[in-house]
Amino acid sequence: MRLLRLRQVADKTGLDSTAIYRRMQAGEFPRQVQIGPNTVAWLEHEIDDWIQTRPRPGYDARAATAALKSVAARKTKRVAAAAESCPT
Repeated sequence: MRLLRLRQVADKTGLDSTAIYRRMQAGEFPRQVQIGPNTVAWLEHEIDDWIQTRPRPGYDARAATAALKSVAARKTKRVAAAAESCPT
């Protein structure tokens, strides 16, 4: 479990501190945890999960998956061809 401070959360999400706290207040963002008398942090996995749930305009998951499979297939063929050409 890794903890992120506000600056790290802002860098990771692209939100400024005001937007982070407003979304928290609205229940639209993970809550921070108290780690000291005047110190808070966020659980990294909660921030990562929040990022994954954000809609991405124009993003087609099926097309992206197909493209990744195509790239992986080409890479597998290149590796196999290289392995065949190497003397053992």
